[in-house]
Amino acid sequence: MMVWSWWELQSGGPVYDIPKGRKDGRRSKIEDTLSAPAPTFNASELVRVFGLRGFSAQDMVALSGKR
Repeated sequence: MMVWSWWELQSGGPVYDIPKGRKDGRRSKIEDTLSAPAPTFNASELVRVFGLRGFSAQDMVALSGKR
């Protein structure tokens, strides 16, 4: 159950069911982040690391723009 605010809950509505949870994956574990590029990497280092995983520079920009 999700409500916009405490006041809406207290006044009786509107209240409706909203599916909750992550939409981008089924798990969230710290060990999955250990292979992520360091936040101190410059553009050349990022292109290299993404390239090792099969991504182009254009792919990297598209994926990074989401964050």
